[in-house]
Amino acid sequence: MKNITTIEFIYKSIVSVFDVSIIKALSLYAKSKHQFKEQVRQYGNEKRNSGRKETLRFT
Repeated sequence: MKNITTIEFIYKSIVSVFDVSIIKALSLYAKSKHQFKEQVRQYGNEKRNSGRKETLRFT
């Protein structure tokens, strides 16, 4: 329970120092970076599987 209150305190202090929109922008950046890595991984799998009938496609 103490850890949760500490996290809440840190989060509230961050929000008070920065604007919430900055935090949202950072989380969106992290998501898009992860998505990009996934696409690169899928593309690599597609290249390796090109000799086979079933290949992974971008969705």
